[in-house]
Amino acid sequence: MKPLFYLISAFLFISFSSSATQSISVLAKHPIWLKLGHYKNQPATISYITNASLFIADNGRTDPAAELKATIHAFNNLPSMPCRYPARYQWLKEQGLTFSMPAAECPKLKQWREQQAIHSVSLVFASGYMSNPASLYGHLLLKLNRSTESKNKLLDYSINYGAHVPDNENGLVYILKGLFGGYKAGFSDQ
Repeated sequence: MKPLFYLISAFLFISFSSSATQSISVLAKHPIWLKLGHYKNQPATISYITNASLFIADNGRTDPAAELKATIHAFNNLPSMPCRYPARYQWLKEQGLTFSMPAAECPKLKQWREQQAIHSVSLVFASGYMSNPASLYGHLLLKLNRSTESKNKLLDYSINYGAHVPDNENGLVYILKGLFGGYKAGFSDQ
């Protein structure tokens, strides 16, 4: 009787482990997961983000499955991680995953959301300005629209992605680096 019990237990354990591994590999290829990690697929899977602080797994920039496993492990063991990765946490919960640790309150995120009171998001193209080489071709940014009752739309926050140019950059160096991608880029909010 005991050998039969052990055999059935082993079979169930293997099937549950296989099922969990399979669902992780399926979720790791899901378009939303790939967007959350900013992954591109040509010629190999790699994230557009070069800053290692975005990734939990050491090889998370090049391996979406490893990043997903590390994310699930972090959500199960560190209650503050959903505050750092709220979109990942929400999406994984929507996929039916449950975590052993309850999520922390995230006071900074809650405060930011309450201060912003964002109603909608607009894509804005600010036209070029010929007197400034940085603005020659214009700017594309996201405008975070506060509530519809807001009287001063000019004070809404915006998110921009652009080059980080050092102060007092030499004009020729500026042109060459700008044309050939010599600057690191990043997001800024104002």
